[in-house]
This record gives sequence, C-alpha cells and structure tokens, in this order.
Amino acid sequence: MKFFPLVWTSLWRKKARTIFTLLSIMIAFLLFGLLQGINAWLADFGGSNANRVYVVSRVSQLQPLPTSFLDQIEQVPGIRQSTYIAGLTGFYQEKSHSLVAFATDVQTFFALYPDWQIAPDQLAAMGRTRTGAIVAAPLMRAFGWKVGDRIPLRTSVTKRDGSADWDLEIVGTYVGRPA
Repeated sequence: MKFFPLVWTSLWRKKARTIFTLLSIMIAFLLFGLLQGINAWLADFGGSNANRVYVVSRVSQLQPLPTSFLDQIEQVPGIRQSTYIAGLTGFYQEKSHSLVAFATDVQTFFALYPDWQIAPDQLAAMGRTRTGAIVAAPLMRAFGWKVGDRIPLRTSVTKRDGSADWDLEIVGTYVGRPA
C-alpha cells in the first residue's frame, strides 16, 4: 500500500498508453469469453459423441451426394460406418410451426446416435412403413401427438401428384440425452 500512489502516478503519466492497455485487457477477456462459448458449442455439436464426420456437397448443403459415395467414405481409414441423410423442411398447421424431416436409413442412423433411445419394435415399424416418422418426445408432447397419428407436413417440395403436403404416420418416438 506504501507504493500505490507511486504506481498510480506512473500509470497516468502517459494516459494514452494506460487507456490502450486497459482496452486491450478488456478485449482479451471479451474474446476469451466468446471463444469459450464457441468451444462449448462445438464440443456439444452433434450430441455427446464428437467422433462424427459430416460430409456434404461442395456445391450446396442442399445438394445430395450420390449414395454410391457411402462405400467410398467407408473405405477411408478410421471410418467405421456411414449413412445418408436428406432433409425436408416444412411446417405443421401454421408457418410458425416449422419442422425438419430427415429421410435416412433408420437402422444405421440410430446406430450412429446411440444416445438417442428408441424402442426396437418402433424402429422395426419404421422400416416397414414408407411414410413413417420417428418423432422426438418433446415434440410429441408439444403438439399432443401419439404413435399412430398421421400429420401433414407442408413443404416447398412438391410430390409427383403436384401437392406440397406430405402425410407422415408417427410410428415411434425417441428420447435424446438430457440437456
């Protein structure tokens, strides 16, 4: 405490240097906080398993890769399993209720996401039902849906008959890992 006045006087002898030093310290803490948030988000990206590689077309994420690429991807050292995912965005009843439906091979998809729990009989029912859907438990509760319900998903993608409504039958539900 004896030297505090001397240090204080020295700090303000060159005001610009002191202000820039304090600003740089504040910016360093701000950047540290922001990067920690990004780091936490990236660590949690894709669930609890960070050992997944997502491969998309270099043209667009909406442009699907040929399914023949699955065999080539599985030949890469370190890759144990692969599956395809095609997304379909739309809405249920109102435009504010936007949803994403994924077309995929459910057996390999749920094998890649072991932290998503689903009953084996529901997984088998999904394999038998062409228009089937497996829905997250919180979404089922939010809309009051139950297994066996048919829900219309309106999209910008038209079917061969010209309609934009995709009728999906809920054949199962899954529970993800707790947040």
